[in-house]
Amino acid sequence: MSTTLQQDRATAEQSVNAVYKNNTDAEAAIRLLSGNGIPLSVISMIGRSFETMTNAQGYYRPAETRLSRSEHGAWSDGIFGAMPGFGFFVFPHLGSVTILGPLSGSLSAEIGKTGKDGLRNTFKDIGISAEETKRYETLVQSGSFIVLVHGFNIEVSLATEILQATALIELKVNG
Repeated sequence: MSTTLQQDRATAEQSVNAVYKNNTDAEAAIRLLSGNGIPLSVISMIGRSFETMTNAQGYYRPAETRLSRSEHGAWSDGIFGAMPGFGFFVFPHLGSVTILGPLSGSLSAEIGKTGKDGLRNTFKDIGISAEETKRYETLVQSGSFIVLVHGFNIEVSLATEILQATALIELKVNG
């Protein structure tokens, strides 16, 4: 992380959400964010139509690990291996959803507490309204991908500036 980001971290947190037509555009945005100093630990990606990927990528939890690279369960140098955190969830009315990044852990904990409202409650916790959450659910259901940066104001401000230069469909800052 750059010295500027370390020195200027504000105590307030925000999030910025960018909607993309496909996983390729969403992955390009994540690589651009990371390449410009936004830590992967504050970036999440939500989507369900990963079938359009051109390379096999994934994450698994092996029963026994023998190879150094498989200790973490990642293969390929794709987005699945790069992002900290991974979750595959099935929601009523939404279907299967894959979440990469720290939001997957938050959602897993929330589902454990509240069950089916886990996604809505997780989004609410980071400042996204119930109406926006329903809209995002519809967008994901229709095949769009959401890249979400949740962090300190300085990170979100820089991420917003970076994301504006990507092939996004829409952008919204929360918090």
